[in-house]
Amino acid sequence: VKKDAERRSDVEGKSGILMLNRHLQFK
Repeated sequence: VKKDAERRSDVEGKSGILMLNRHLQFK
């Protein structure tokens, strides 16, 4: 369970960074 939580948070963090990069590019 702990590994799944870490993996989930890691994926969300990466997706968040991608969205942030897109926002900066459009900006």
